[in-house]
Amino acid sequence: MLKNVEQKQKRQSEIANKLQQIDYEQLKIANQSLAEKIEERSEELLKLRRRTVSTLQILAHVREKKHFVENQVGELMRQQTGFDDSINKLRTELGDLKVQKNRCRQLADQSRDQTGLSGNPVLKNDYDRRQVVVEQLHQTMAELKEHYGRLTGQFDNLQSKMK
Repeated sequence: MLKNVEQKQKRQSEIANKLQQIDYEQLKIANQSLAEKIEERSEELLKLRRRTVSTLQILAHVREKKHFVENQVGELMRQQTGFDDSINKLRTELGDLKVQKNRCRQLADQSRDQTGLSGNPVLKNDYDRRQVVVEQLHQTMAELKEHYGRLTGQFDNLQSKMK
C-alpha cells in the first residue's frame, strides 16, 4: 500500500512536473504575447505623443493667429468708428447742402416768376430777336436823321439861294 501511495505520489509529482512545465510554457507564450501587446501599446503611445506634440503646435499657432485676428478686428472696428463719424458728418453736410439747394431753387423760381423771361426759352428768344430788330431800327433811324439833316441843310441852302 505504501508502494502504491509512493507510486501514486511519484506519478502525481511527475504529472505536476509536466503540468508545471506545460504551465511554464503557457506562461512563457502568454508573457510573449503580452510583451508584444506592450510593444504595440508603446508604439501607439509614441504615435499619440507625436500627435499630441503636433496638436499642441497647431493649437499654439491657432492661438497666435486668433490673437493676430483679434488685433486686426480691433483695428478695423476703430476704423469703422472713424468711418461712421465721417459718414455722419458728410450726411449732415449733405442735409445742409440740400437745404441750400432748395433755397437757391426757391430764389430762382421767385426770380423767374418776377422776370417772366428767364424761365421761358421761347420768350427769351423772341426778346433777343426783337432787341436785334430794335438795334437795326435805331441804326436806320440814325441814318435817316443824318439823311434828313443833309436834306434840311440842302433845303436851307436852296432857300437861301432863292432869296
